This record gives sequence, structure tokens and C-alpha cells, in this order.
Amino acid sequence: MLTVWLALDPVDDDNGCLHYVRGSHLRGVRAHGASHILGFSQGITDFGADDEALETSVHLQPRDAVAHWGNTIHRARPNLTAARHRRAFAIVFRGESCRLDEASHARYLASLRKQHELLGLQT
Repeated sequence: MLTVWLALDPVDDDNGCLHYVRGSHLRGVRAHGASHILGFSQGITDFGADDEALETSVHLQPRDAVAHWGNTIHRARPNLTAARHRRAFAIVFRGESCRLDEASHARYLASLRKQHELLGLQT
């Protein structure tokens, strides 16, 4: 799986740029749980200081794009500005060999529904 993220606005630390954990794509999938952050339904449950020490922040200008493999740990911090957006367009590509793990997907959907309920969103 490959994700391409295209910046539509300038993106930096203040408005919540992407952060990638160097080398994380080599360590396999880690346990995930509800993030309780709108737009980011899942987060790594054991993310900690060792991960943060390996993070690289990515500042982008409009029309800049980054791409990452599905196993790369990535996140964005909150937009701390009142007047600046962090708009982007993202697209995910999946290879023909990609297979859905039905049990994991069912757990994900249940978790997503519960988070939406807690946030007062209709699904």
C-alpha cells in the first residue's frame, strides 16, 4: 500500500505537518487502537519517546507531495494556528496482491463506529 499526500496549503510545525518515524517501515505492523481524534481514527498504542526520537517533520509548500508505504509510522500534530489551514489531497494505492484481513477490518469498523458515536457524529 502506498499513500501520496499532496499539500494544498503551506504546511509546517505550527499548522500540523506530517511526521514520519525513520525506519519504522522495517519493523512490521504495531498494535493500533482508537485515537479519539477526528480524521485520525487509529493510532499506535505503544507510541513513545523512542519513536519520537526517530521522527522527521516534513514541511511542504502547495503542490509539494510526499509518499509513504503503509507500514511507515506517520502522524500529524494539531493545527495550532487560528487562521491557517492544513488542506491536502491524499490518495492510497493498493497492489493487486493486497488482501483484506476480514477480522481486522471488522474490528476497525466497530472501533470507528464507536468513536463516531462518542464524537456525536452520524455514520
